[in-house]
Amino acid sequence: MRCYTYALAALGLAAPCAGATVRHVVEQPLDHFAPAGDGGGILRQVVYVNDDHCDDGGGGGGGGPAILYSVGERGVRPADASASWAYELARQTRALVVVPELRFFGESRPAEPERHLQHLRVEQMMADVRRVVANATAGGPWVLVGGSFAGSLMAWTAHRYPELRALPVASSAPMRLADAFWGFDRAAARRLPCAAALSAAVQHVDRELASGDARPVRLALGLDAAVGAGQIAAALTVRLAQLAQAPAGPAADAQIRGFCAWFADADAAPAEALARAARPGDYVGNRTGGYAGDCAAGDRRAWLWLQCTQLGLWQTAPPAGSPWFARRLRSRRLTAAHFRRVCRRCFPATRAAAGALEDLRAFAERARRAYEAGARAAVFTTGELDPWRALAVAGARLIEGAAHAQDLLPPPAAAPVAAAQRRTARAVQLWVAARSAAAAPAPLAAVLVLTAVACL
Repeated sequence: MRCYTYALAALGLAAPCAGATVRHVVEQPLDHFAPAGDGGGILRQVVYVNDDHCDDGGGGGGGGPAILYSVGERGVRPADASASWAYELARQTRALVVVPELRFFGESRPAEPERHLQHLRVEQMMADVRRVVANATAGGPWVLVGGSFAGSLMAWTAHRYPELRALPVASSAPMRLADAFWGFDRAAARRLPCAAALSAAVQHVDRELASGDARPVRLALGLDAAVGAGQIAAALTVRLAQLAQAPAGPAADAQIRGFCAWFADADAAPAEALARAARPGDYVGNRTGGYAGDCAAGDRRAWLWLQCTQLGLWQTAPPAGSPWFARRLRSRRLTAAHFRRVCRRCFPATRAAAGALEDLRAFAERARRAYEAGARAAVFTTGELDPWRALAVAGARLIEGAAHAQDLLPPPAAAPVAAAQRRTARAVQLWVAARSAAAAPAPLAAVLVLTAVACL
């Protein structure tokens, strides 16, 4: 484990084992911005570290690069540090791999998380990353890798803390924030050969739910009167979102053909075809984990909180009167106002998302403009089929035939994705070579505290 001396120098710890991915639990302040002496509590953050490919220059004193890989809104796993594309990038750049869990996701939750939701904010997440980087390095350049929201977070962190001198590598990262995003379905329609039939079925269900007697359509969908119309509308979109973001390839093609086959059945009524394709009964109630309008738990509740209080980014129907409204793939009920009502029901003490995300939106706009102007080094990629592509930075590298964050999947990959991965790796190699002599960020006053270590 050549790089542990370097990576953990600020912690005063030696490598606990060799030839393994190591699980650490790091103590982070629950509130990075609390006045000194206020206490504020501790959040225990899970971090996986792998240095199979790390090269500290041979002297054991540091200087090698490190890749911090954020997996986003789920718990981290050992494979994220040892069998991911970030691990492959580490092989090509001779780098350490560090995979921290996002606060309030996976196991990185405070005791009684509901009491501390005010500390689940993008600003606190950026400060978590800063603290890991600022304390765990002794000289090497850092590359911050993430896809989707995690890609946005890595880019925002590098912009917010320029003293880290880190290179963000962001795939399919929404860098434009909006309360509602109806462009998602415009992109999804390009992947679905049955988009017109799906739209007709959705509009039929809308009309039936708005009629005086919605019992027949509820029966056709397999849902009873206890399920609200808004929950039905949301449940009908889950499979759509899954298919729209699935990695392009034979497996996704087969799933899309299976989905669309139900609409080719001439004997099936529109609601019956939609029920068979979308399987709304799988995504309502406690089984959904937050898919269909319930208040959720665990990771999905944390994500719902972030959307309600800062991010927005609700997938909505096109506005009435727009050319796309007549071709919508989701219910007209799914508006920003609908999701704000969900937020008020699930988190009664919070502001509505439209007002609460304004500060972050302004920051995100400044960061986006800086990256588009070339004021800061970064690598942005987006897939040709990615439904979030419209929110990417201008000039993001377009990957032909690729879907959402597909270039962050481990090899093997389709030829266009593999070519994009090679381009990104080369860009990182050149950046690391240019920055390898740069001084490390000054360490913070309080070092990280590792409270648990496990070799995996």
